[in-house]
Amino acid sequence: MIQFPVDDPLPDTVMPADQRTEPRILFVHRAVPGPAAPDARDRQAFNRVVDLRCLGFDVSVLALEVVPGGGSDLALSSVGVDVLAWTPSPAIWITEHAEDFDLVYCSTILSSVALERALANAAPPLVLDMDVLPSAEKEASREGLATRDTGGLATFVDHQRRREAPLLSAAEAVLCTSAVAVEQISAAGHHAATVVVPATAPLVPVRFRALQREALVHIGHWSSDVASPDEAGLALILDEILPLLGVEASTMRVLSEDAVPRQRRLTQWKLGLLPLDKGLGVFDDARLVLNVRPHGAPTPARIVDLSSRGLPFVATPAAVGSLDLGEVADTLVAGEADQLAKKGRALLDDPSLWHDTSGALQHLAGDNQPAAVRPVLCRALSDAGIALPSSPIELTVAAPTDAEFTPTGGTMAAVDPRIEQLERAMVPAWQWNRDAQVALQQPLGRQEAYRLWAAAYASPTGRQRVDDLEYRPLISILMPTYNTDPKVLGEAIDSVLAQSYPHWELCIADDASGDDDTLRVLHAYREVDSRLRIVIADRNEGIAGASNQALALASGEWVGLLDHDDELKPDALYWVVELLNRCPEYDMVYSDEDKLDAEGELWDPFFKPDWSPDLLLSVNYIAHFTVIRRALMLAVGGFGEDVDGSQDYDLFLKVTELTDRIGHISRPLYSWRVVPGSTASDIEAKPQADTAGKRALRSAIERRGLHASVSSGVTATRYRVRYEIDKRQELSIVIPTRDGVELLQTCIDSVRDSAGGIDHEIVVIDNQSSDPATLAYLDRLDREQWGRVIRYSHEFSFSRQMNLGALCAAGELILILNNDTVVRTADWLEAMMEHAQRPEVGAVGARLVFPDGRAQHEGIVLGMGGPAYNLDTGHYMELGAYVRDCAAVTAACVMMRATAFWAVGGLDERLRVAFNDVDLGMRLSERGFRVVYTPYAELEHDESASRKTLHPADDSAFFAWRWGDPMDVRDPFISPNLEWLNPFYMRF
Repeated sequence: MIQFPVDDPLPDTVMPADQRTEPRILFVHRAVPGPAAPDARDRQAFNRVVDLRCLGFDVSVLALEVVPGGGSDLALSSVGVDVLAWTPSPAIWITEHAEDFDLVYCSTILSSVALERALANAAPPLVLDMDVLPSAEKEASREGLATRDTGGLATFVDHQRRREAPLLSAAEAVLCTSAVAVEQISAAGHHAATVVVPATAPLVPVRFRALQREALVHIGHWSSDVASPDEAGLALILDEILPLLGVEASTMRVLSEDAVPRQRRLTQWKLGLLPLDKGLGVFDDARLVLNVRPHGAPTPARIVDLSSRGLPFVATPAAVGSLDLGEVADTLVAGEADQLAKKGRALLDDPSLWHDTSGALQHLAGDNQPAAVRPVLCRALSDAGIALPSSPIELTVAAPTDAEFTPTGGTMAAVDPRIEQLERAMVPAWQWNRDAQVALQQPLGRQEAYRLWAAAYASPTGRQRVDDLEYRPLISILMPTYNTDPKVLGEAIDSVLAQSYPHWELCIADDASGDDDTLRVLHAYREVDSRLRIVIADRNEGIAGASNQALALASGEWVGLLDHDDELKPDALYWVVELLNRCPEYDMVYSDEDKLDAEGELWDPFFKPDWSPDLLLSVNYIAHFTVIRRALMLAVGGFGEDVDGSQDYDLFLKVTELTDRIGHISRPLYSWRVVPGSTASDIEAKPQADTAGKRALRSAIERRGLHASVSSGVTATRYRVRYEIDKRQELSIVIPTRDGVELLQTCIDSVRDSAGGIDHEIVVIDNQSSDPATLAYLDRLDREQWGRVIRYSHEFSFSRQMNLGALCAAGELILILNNDTVVRTADWLEAMMEHAQRPEVGAVGARLVFPDGRAQHEGIVLGMGGPAYNLDTGHYMELGAYVRDCAAVTAACVMMRATAFWAVGGLDERLRVAFNDVDLGMRLSERGFRVVYTPYAELEHDESASRKTLHPADDSAFFAWRWGDPMDVRDPFISPNLEWLNPFYMRF
């Protein structure tokens, strides 16, 4: 037996992996493990990796998903562990590379059937590590679901057990962190070589300041538990336990292990929500942790983590499971709210009891200390026939630094309450009803309506409010000029002079104009205001060169961009600085814009979405007015002179590669003048801009290390980025049906005819079909090599049926497809796969049209008077023709990686019929994934032809309970200034 040192001194250096000769382990985990990851399971995985390194193994980590988790490549590399490059197809990777390793160690059970088959068939021996059996966890969710549907749950659990069996049987050993998982495996009837290897306690020292601790903390999973036992636990705390404790809800701190539920109804109590990358610090201030899930699977990793920190908690029997807490169990565990409150109050009021309990928990956690766990792990591997290294390695793990935190929080996390407060400050408090708005705007037309809108939302000058701003930076406005119409140039400069915010400088670089009138205007303005800094070049260098000369004049902390023939609104700079006072972390801010015609009339407003990285790869939607930190502009080298004509676009691409702290002001602050020969009047006017834009985009793709090409979009300066795809990756197309054989057969025939050589299977979930023709077709389909039929003979539940289909699907990619759809574009699968195989993307939706060709779905819009709706953009700014970011997409046609689908627990089965796809998209976004819409996959959808329209009241009520009142939900990808009905009228 290997002897382990009690104290592990940190070696001076860790030998590079290519110089080590120890047995190699491929460690497969759902995310990147890390010592400061929010989820206790990811912290435990990190601890186990360190255990294996200390045994002497050479460990490489394969993370199935890299977006969620908040793990740390830096922490892993510090102990000599390699993090392998992410692959969209881990099953193919393991099949091709597993023989390079001596052992495959997997701490993730539910991923994809293809991956599990690859693991089971891999040449090296397989070891599984788990704290709970997935099928047992699913069965434990019974109390959180409708009791009337217990038969459907039993069917799901039965299929899940069948799926688990091959992997468990193939493992040389199944290491369980507690006896709970051993009992679950036995109860499920699985045959597996199980052994208990306790979870390893945190390896990072934690500060202990008992006398200064005050916070009450609730820890929970939000996105990845569809039965939401922790969500139910928080409701129990708020509704019953806190009133009994006599504690205000505002004193609670909620530590999210997987997402920050900013939008959820449970956050309306003004709880202190902790960002994923900052949350663990709450343990230093916590007096008491509430781990009170009323149902669901036990949380051994969470409890071991708290115990090792000596942090007292109160918990329900469901949370503790069969963990032995010894004598302190009577102090900590209770099943009813009143008893939990009583035990919590005792720990809060009695310092002696608190310290005694803290010491007892630390003593109990002694069995989980590395020195105790590693011999047990070593013995378990040896007994399983695993060859051990010749000697251990001495390692310790330093305390994590800020650099090791991986910030997560996806597109919905951009819905910042500070931004909403600013938007409310910019518009009147009153709001007309929708019918009145549409009735008013229809006879007026869009341009007349905008003039009325602009008058209604005109704000009082910000000049009187500047003194209220604590932060008042200098903003340098860059203006390149060249033979500009003197009148237009003067009006552009005057728009800066008229700013209500006074701390600016206007840096004008003339590009060797030959027009004497232009130069006369510039010379005249030199005498008007000392804040004007003007340089006139001797030779023409193009707009990018002139812009760089203007940048060289700038001395401000921030730089704004203004074309020589455009205008700023009088309060433009004030609103920018107002936002920076609210959100000082921003590095870049952009606003909405409108156009200004020769008569001085405003028209054609562009009400933009919030930061949308995929949309920016399709079109320079940011454009005007944009303000960027000068240091960041200098860091990217200023304006690229090789992309003259699209230098702004190139700049935005470069800047957004260095930061995603990007703010948007939902208000036109900039007027783009329409003059002959400008792109404002004709997008085709400057073909060189289109060519330069493609060149800028190709350079961005190369810098980012992407394997993709650039092609033209719908018009000039609109683009399509096409990502390379791996057609070897198997795709499972899951289709729900009930009778209606004509619809189903038409759908499947169109899919098969357009598959384009992509390896796929079709999994049909049949919900009680009785039509003889349908049953005969399903029997034939089930005999096809590419087809399978799964029977679900229970009450209709779209969510559970699709979860069942995903569970039984063999592919690493899953496409959920309605049976009343027909494919209209030949390469639709490629168009969806190219995004589904991107690590940052969680779901991809398609463009759906009605049988008459009208747009039915171009993404989903949230709020705006209702929970959520399919979006018809009405050709507004061509948004429906671009690949773009969305809050959600319809499950009538959505593609996902199986690992991303299960990372958030699949569809929430409490939403049986409606809003389950919206909820899925919002949970993916919370978790850090993007949800993307592509117009290049188009299908015809005879909406609800198979089951008609159903929006059960229970679904609507639950969606509102979770996400809040529809009037309070703000979609970051649709401007709050737009009325989406009667598409894209202005909201008054």
